[in-house]
Amino acid sequence: MDFKTVNEKKRTYIFPNNDRVTFDEIEEICVRPSGTHRLNLKDGRKVIVPTGWLAVEIEGLPEWVF
Repeated sequence: MDFKTVNEKKRTYIFPNNDRVTFDEIEEICVRPSGTHRLNLKDGRKVIVPTGWLAVEIEGLPEWVF
């Protein structure tokens, strides 16, 4: 897998019906061909975000990585 270093303060995925899922302190992200996102968080947790979201809000990223 190809992870990119991002060091984001906060990332919020917005799903249909305005459902939101927020993650703090994202260090790395891998975007899979399926659209699934894999996140490595600063505290060591690993997260898989499935496709189906409508938008992503990103805080603390000074420039685009992808």
